[in-house]
Amino acid sequence: MEKYLGFNHAQIIRTLIACLPNESKDFLINNGASIPISNPPLFNYASFCKVLSIPHLSIEDHKILTIKNPKNYLIVQEILKMFMEQIPSLKQMDFCFEKDYYDYYNYYNKLYTKYNVLDFINFPGANDLNNGRNLEELTVFHCDNNSLNLAIANYCPNLKSLNVDFPSNEKEKLIMILVNCQQLESIITSCGGSYLSGKKLLELVAKYSPKNFHELNLHNANLDSKVLESFFTSWKNRISQKPFSFIINDNGNGPLNNKKIRKLVKKYKGLGIIKKFKFSE
Repeated sequence: MEKYLGFNHAQIIRTLIACLPNESKDFLINNGASIPISNPPLFNYASFCKVLSIPHLSIEDHKILTIKNPKNYLIVQEILKMFMEQIPSLKQMDFCFEKDYYDYYNYYNKLYTKYNVLDFINFPGANDLNNGRNLEELTVFHCDNNSLNLAIANYCPNLKSLNVDFPSNEKEKLIMILVNCQQLESIITSCGGSYLSGKKLLELVAKYSPKNFHELNLHNANLDSKVLESFFTSWKNRISQKPFSFIINDNGNGPLNNKKIRKLVKKYKGLGIIKKFKFSE
């Protein structure tokens, strides 16, 4: 395993493995996973963690565990289980998968169901996200499964921040999320191509978003001044309304130097409708 690791990362993984309970170590050995044998550390380092970020445990190429070896997923599984069992103060866990390796989600399905945290691992399925009631923030990249957004709408009522894409045929699912997730404050999403257009997305946000919603971050939105003014006018007429923060990531294709848009933004900032408006390449 160490040939894939930098020294510091390798030491971290060895320490985490040393912290594993004997039951987990026996499970890994019995299932053919190669783990270092060492004495338990003087401190239970895992119990001091409040935020756990594991983007590298599951990704190939200079990362901590190579994705080509399924046995390493068992190691990740036992490390995650240890954190879930031992750290009641754990508030955030970040981990990611290579897009081409969704099959490995099945390793974590039972794990997440048992410990009552967000279960969106086993696609497809009607029970996805069935433990998401207390979830406040969700980011999902490169998910082509059409049941995910429906599951978010049905099982994540307290969501505040959402980063997910909406295919062009999922207008109704976006509406459901905006209506059902009444604590929602911000959305990050892509527009155009196979996704909902920027114009359509703004129309839906203006019409259906909850009263606390106030931030939108769009990729490749390709919006013109007419579409933006329509949105700002609708936002101005909301009964419950917060000043709006708007970020457009357009990859250099948008109207960065459009005088009409600059004038429009200045107008609605002066009216207190816009708090922040930013183009980002």
